[in-house]
Amino acid sequence: MNNTQRLKGMLGLASKAGSLIFGTEPVLEAVKRGKCGIVFTASDASANTLKRIRKYCTAYNAELFDTGLNKCELAQCVGKKYDISVTATENKNFSNAIADLCIQINETKTNLNNIRTDAGGTI
Repeated sequence: MNNTQRLKGMLGLASKAGSLIFGTEPVLEAVKRGKCGIVFTASDASANTLKRIRKYCTAYNAELFDTGLNKCELAQCVGKKYDISVTATENKNFSNAIADLCIQINETKTNLNNIRTDAGGTI
């Protein structure tokens, strides 16, 4: 099982546990109230959404992670029918596990991009 599959499973588990918050406004409110310290975004979230989320995360000392999943993939793994750009969880254990997987996924993508650049083109 690769890290992307593990991330999808962890997000699904957090959703089933009822600790996941979906959508920009509910997540911003949770960050503002100090209920969540880590926010997760879809890789194709709009620039305006990312700008608002970054502003709140900076103001309220929350961390921001790109999941590497697009809006449809993010919605699908948590069992929603509509696209999701932003999510967060109130459970620190879920937050930390999801953040670790996001870091691993983004490091893998960075390493692959470096390999492609070093090879003198794309693979």
